[in-house]
Amino acid sequence: MKKITFLIFVMVTILLSCQTAPPKPETNAVEQQPDPDIVAFQGNGQGLQKGNVLGVKPMTFAELTDCATKVKILDKGSEDLKLELARLDQRKEQMAKQNIAMENERTKINPKDTKKVQAFNQRIEHLQAVNVQLNKDIDNYNDAAEAQSTLSNQHNLSCSNRVYRQSDELRLPRELQEAMVLHSKTSNLPVQEDASSETNPALRKAQEKIHIGN
Repeated sequence: MKKITFLIFVMVTILLSCQTAPPKPETNAVEQQPDPDIVAFQGNGQGLQKGNVLGVKPMTFAELTDCATKVKILDKGSEDLKLELARLDQRKEQMAKQNIAMENERTKINPKDTKKVQAFNQRIEHLQAVNVQLNKDIDNYNDAAEAQSTLSNQHNLSCSNRVYRQSDELRLPRELQEAMVLHSKTSNLPVQEDASSETNPALRKAQEKIHIGN
């Protein structure tokens, strides 16, 4: 009898355990949230993208300093080239005005007037020399702009879109902070066309000498 009673007790216990409600999920799990202190290091012409970066290790302060220093060097080079581009545009404009003036003067000179022809031709030689130097400076600018673009692309590969802590950026020297802001607004430099008389018939005609007696 005792054995039967014990068996009944065991069966009841098993049935009760099967009817027990399933365990509730743990409520202490915390959902991972974007860190608002993390931003992405952007390339030319791109603004900063804040937050929404999960599972990515930010740059160390040393890495951020290195990237910001490279940015400062790149932006200084870009600023110098922009100034040179403006000077070249101005020189090309002056050259165009001089060509027009010489072309107008040509029509007023008597080819048989030796002194006037020689004086005119001397000014033409000077204008040609100025034109040659202008084209050399344009070529130098284009080479420098291409080199600057290559350096910028290399920098973008090593630094752009990598993430860092904004609190680390605030620890940088002011000039590096300013360079990072300016860099996000910088665009690529344009290539400058030369003012070659070999490819410009109007320019070639304007810089032709007058032949005495013609």
